[in-house]
Amino acid sequence: MLRALTAGREYLAVVLGAYATRHRLGRNLQRMPLPRALAVADPKGEIKALSRQQIFAAMRWGLRLPTGGEKSTCLIRSVILGRFLREAGENVDLVIGVRMSAAGELQGHAWLTDEAGVALTETPTEDDYRPIYRYPADAERGSDEIGALTFV
Repeated sequence: MLRALTAGREYLAVVLGAYATRHRLGRNLQRMPLPRALAVADPKGEIKALSRQQIFAAMRWGLRLPTGGEKSTCLIRSVILGRFLREAGENVDLVIGVRMSAAGELQGHAWLTDEAGVALTETPTEDDYRPIYRYPADAERGSDEIGALTFV
């Protein structure tokens, strides 16, 4: 019974945390260097009673709540999911990659990998997208740069 109550409380915390983090993260990405913007989603506590699948489900519910038109992009979803997986004790990295489209446009994509480098979220192969930034690894080295682009 106690485990069920703990799991229910943690599930609700993930739903509400995903909702709140999406709003803050969207605003921060426009105003500050990437590592500082991503730090809004650093772990805030511990999740002990939820499985990875329950964390995925709760995050999806939190991202469905209305927020005044903010989109839930691959970057937003990956950053938020990474926060809650780290709170559950998993060692995950956010990876940002780029590629050139057939039309010659630069396209970006974000996904999560575990400590073995296995993608946890939907991602094309690394042949499609070239990783140019990892969080928190690159942030810990003090890098605000992504490839040839500097976030100001």
